[in-house]
Amino acid sequence: MTDKSVEERIKALLLTILEGSVAEADLGFDTQLINGGLSLDSMVQLRTLNALEAEFDIEVDDDDIEESIFQNIQTLSAYVRTK
Repeated sequence: MTDKSVEERIKALLLTILEGSVAEADLGFDTQLINGGLSLDSMVQLRTLNALEAEFDIEVDDDDIEESIFQNIQTLSAYVRTK
């Protein structure tokens, strides 16, 4: 699995979770997801973590849940690769 494929898969997950509220063209790998940008709320973040667990067959530890992994798709990808 290449880094790019992880990023593309996460982007697809986010687009599904956001249910059309953001256009694919507006969601780049470096688009800010929190603190400006899309400003994903905690419920969307939780849904994203659940989707990551299912998509990549990983387990997200409660201790891992930090704002830093939700900066953008690249930081989410980096987190997934560590699991």
